[in-house]
Amino acid sequence: MQDLEEFINQDTELTTKFLNNFEQKATDEANLFMDDIEKTMDNRFLHQDEKLNNMSRFISKFQNTLKIFGKDV
Repeated sequence: MQDLEEFINQDTELTTKFLNNFEQKATDEANLFMDDIEKTMDNRFLHQDEKLNNMSRFISKFQNTLKIFGKDV
């Protein structure tokens, strides 16, 4: 009977260690994944902001050019 109890205890300990290890690795991978997503989104927003600023400057200069041509006509 004691052998069975020892076997169950060892099996339970191994299972607990495996599950704890699995949980830790899964948490670490999820954190890395979320960090990568956050960095990607930040990078995309930065590029979008740059594009919008460039478009805004272009439109402002284009409007100013049209104003100059409108005065001459």
